[in-house]
Amino acid sequence: MKKKTLALFSAAVMAAAAMTGCSNNTAPTSPSTEETTKAPEAPSTEAAAETAAEEQKKELVILGGNGAGLIAAIQAAEDGINPSKILILSGSGELAADMKEKEDFINASETAEQFEAEIDDTYDTFLSDTLKAGKNSNNQDMAEFLVESAEEAKNWVEGLGIKLTGVEKKDGSSLARSYTLADGGSLSEALSEALVKKVEDLKIPVKTGAEVKEIVMNADGVVKAEIDGTEETIDSIAVVAADKNLLPVLSGMEIQLTKAADEKATGIIVNSCAEVLDAAGEPVPGIYAVGGLIDAGVHGEAVLPGNDLTATVVFGETAGVESAIYISDNRE
Repeated sequence: MKKKTLALFSAAVMAAAAMTGCSNNTAPTSPSTEETTKAPEAPSTEAAAETAAEEQKKELVILGGNGAGLIAAIQAAEDGINPSKILILSGSGELAADMKEKEDFINASETAEQFEAEIDDTYDTFLSDTLKAGKNSNNQDMAEFLVESAEEAKNWVEGLGIKLTGVEKKDGSSLARSYTLADGGSLSEALSEALVKKVEDLKIPVKTGAEVKEIVMNADGVVKAEIDGTEETIDSIAVVAADKNLLPVLSGMEIQLTKAADEKATGIIVNSCAEVLDAAGEPVPGIYAVGGLIDAGVHGEAVLPGNDLTATVVFGETAGVESAIYISDNRE
């Protein structure tokens, strides 16, 4: 079986810079364009065009330069995807700007710090607080995955060289489960800066000024996107949708959505692998969603303070891990 190719058709970009066991899905069979007979030696202009086309081949495209998108890109690179084969498309020139708007603490339960402080905070207690804050409108599976993965998210943040201290009891939490920046500064700003630096250090390509207009999945697994009016073609194996502004575009696909009372889409439902689900509840191969796109599902009507930052890391990291596995499984 030949792998599916996700072709991302995008328009001009203003500037360019440089849960476990889920990614077993193999891409649907699609006609291969690589089986055609090789052309004779091409002229230099054609060779240049082929070189340019080769540069447009990516294994992972991140649609959104927000914190969750950067986390997914970083984790995918850490899990073996060549950073040059990852592309971040950002609508803004400032990466991870959304992180600065989040609370300056991250939540986690059943941690070593809580044990040492004799705080009996279980996943069930954390989940109860999370559902209460969301007025029980959270997607149960997404909320459960959040609380069960929160300590790993805390450790991921510390893995960037950010020192945390805790634990503290914050508004909405029945017990002390929140961690802040050890030096007393802003955790959200420190994390934003650390993510941007890590992307730069890994040399993951970024194109800014991008606005995706359309994404269409068909039998061949083709993603079409129109960005700023001029079209490019970027072949990829997997896509992580991170920008909340993509919701109107994604709402036209036959996927599971959270909806308000007026039936207006408010977010996307994903599984514990950050995979987008189709109308039947099955994963759509190679498509992941994180960040603001999934907030309505994981948080419900309102977020438990500290969980916004926690969910950003939990699902961003998960999408990076799972997309890397999927790419490895479906790479030609």
